[in-house]
Amino acid sequence: MRQSKADRSSLPYHSDIEKTKWLAEQQIESSKTGFNFKPPRIVLISSNIKRRDHLLNAVKKEDNIISIPYDFNHSTFSGLIAEINTQLERYRPGCKARSVLLFCQGGPGYLYLLKNKVLTREKLARLDNKDMATFWKELGCMISKIEPKESIVHIMGCFFLGSKQGQFVMQDMQDLMHPNVALFDAPVEASVEGRQMIETYFDYKDYKAWKFQYQPRLTSYQLLRESFHWGEEDMLVAGQGTSMDKPSASGYNKSQQRKSIHSMGSTVSELKSSPRLRRQNTLPSYSES
Repeated sequence: MRQSKADRSSLPYHSDIEKTKWLAEQQIESSKTGFNFKPPRIVLISSNIKRRDHLLNAVKKEDNIISIPYDFNHSTFSGLIAEINTQLERYRPGCKARSVLLFCQGGPGYLYLLKNKVLTREKLARLDNKDMATFWKELGCMISKIEPKESIVHIMGCFFLGSKQGQFVMQDMQDLMHPNVALFDAPVEASVEGRQMIETYFDYKDYKAWKFQYQPRLTSYQLLRESFHWGEEDMLVAGQGTSMDKPSASGYNKSQQRKSIHSMGSTVSELKSSPRLRRQNTLPSYSES
């Protein structure tokens, strides 16, 4: 399971020596940048995000937020690391990132960071994807130790934690960063944590305006999952049958999905008042074309 923000002392170290080394590196970083220095935040946005120029305009206009748009089709993992390092050195020599936002396409348990480089748990472990594993290790070295509670890698642009596999992949990425300690998080945007994440990097109104105009319209099922944190058990109790995250063993085809979506759309008003909802909120308006 992914870890929440916590006091750094509660995070695991493999040994006392490892912890001592981490604290020493924290002091070295502080001495290089100054003890009152606030490290910058990095925002990486893939070119396969619709209307990326509009999304970039929604990034907060603050000196301590560095936007790095990258080419999904031609960028490499080593190239991304080099660009992050260049931007950090330009901001202040020797500084590291307070936090990193990865904005890319993906889905439950997988990320499309680069073309032909889909990130899954299985591919992270494969020897022929060494560059992918190296990316996370080197990114861990670029996360600041000055404010440990802020040492976070955020993921946006997809419903990454839409399955348990996403939690496993997050833990694997966190392990790859070891002995550097950084948390991963991808909260649902409709949650309190999600709004805090958005407001960390974006002007909230500008971001919502971009999302309303350019993000693909969600199905009723996805609206429920994103707005109310519904899990597999909740959907089954609601009488909707098999999850549509993936086909069932019996072969859940597109025709069945459309029927379920139509059925879900007709039950949205009933579900609004359901005592099983975990958050009291208003469902976004939805009409099936």
